[in-house]
Amino acid sequence: MPQVWPLVGAKLSQTHSIRVPCPPEHAFLPIVRVGGEIGWYGCDFLWRLRGLLDRATGGPGFSPLRRDPARLAVGEQVDCWRVESFEEGRRLTMVFGMPMPGRGYLEFGVSGGQGRSVVTLTAIFEPRGLVGVASWYSLSLVHVWMFRRMLRGMAKAAMREWKAGSG
Repeated sequence: MPQVWPLVGAKLSQTHSIRVPCPPEHAFLPIVRVGGEIGWYGCDFLWRLRGLLDRATGGPGFSPLRRDPARLAVGEQVDCWRVESFEEGRRLTMVFGMPMPGRGYLEFGVSGGQGRSVVTLTAIFEPRGLVGVASWYSLSLVHVWMFRRMLRGMAKAAMREWKAGSG
């Protein structure tokens, strides 16, 4: 039987990256500290707005949660996200916890060496039906702007840490 909906099981994604002139271990520090009191390094107001909309429709909303502001573990809650996988100094994957027409993930990664790093942020969405696909595409430009801003904020934070530690 032919597949009626070709996007069943599909994953939509967008990837953004930034070069950071510091070692990977310093470039990874802002990733580990994301959320909670520190926030999202840019566009925190959008996360809060999403939380207000969620709460207004009966959901849990956005609450800045972090067990420990400097450490992460699989299964841990980070605001409206849950840590799905974590490799110290390399990668963090979180799954979105608010209701939406699909399942959303954020994946952060760091690569590099010799005092230079590349920080990558990938947003992944597994849409449910046409509403999910429409949701992804209707927010894609906002996500581009938001994720690039977040990466710039993370890069600045990494550089501050590195300069403070080496100075």
